[in-house]
Amino acid sequence: MQQEIDWEYLKSQDYAITFTVKADKPACFDVRLVNREDAVGIPWRLYERVEIESDGQWHTVRIPLASMREHGAWDSAAEKWLIPEGKFSWDNIVTLAFAAEETDLHGITILFDSIKLENTGK
Repeated sequence: MQQEIDWEYLKSQDYAITFTVKADKPACFDVRLVNREDAVGIPWRLYERVEIESDGQWHTVRIPLASMREHGAWDSAAEKWLIPEGKFSWDNIVTLAFAAEETDLHGITILFDSIKLENTGK
């Protein structure tokens, strides 16, 4: 059974997306929260860019939900990119994504572990 997540509450309580990561070569990727895309909804997204060293060590990454920035949306029906309009909805998140948009990661091995939502308790 899928449990509903109150993202707005988690954001207000200083929660963060946390994970450990290591790569065999320097790597850069985005961590995204994406809204549902349907007949009336646009898949607006928030993101944070992450850069990883290739030192063979596990690195802990903490991305406070409140610090994530709106990135815009890809409207599949119209086949066009939409610039950020402040329309991201914390009530309509369907995807947590790790995506390489700005960098080619072909031939790079990236390992992830312990992906979770965690209270950072300011």
